[in-house]
Amino acid sequence: KEAEKRQVLQMKGHGEYREIGEGDFLAEVTGSEKAICHFYHKEFYRCKIMDKHLKALAPKHIGTKFIKLDAEKRNCYR
Repeated sequence: KEAEKRQVLQMKGHGEYREIGEGDFLAEVTGSEKAICHFYHKEFYRCKIMDKHLKALAPKHIGTKFIKLDAEKRNCYR
């Protein structure tokens, strides 16, 4: 039963750290019970460090979806 649950979560994008577009944000975060989204900027060194850690955590925490969104494309800094 646990393996079946794991497979369903993986089909929803759990277990990996991936980039999404702004238009996919709501569907991604509302489609899972737990989600972590990193709003990153490609020029920020700390964002690169965070990427490294989130990429390592994603396969270890299959119950949580790990995604990232380019904040510069989102116009968060204007």
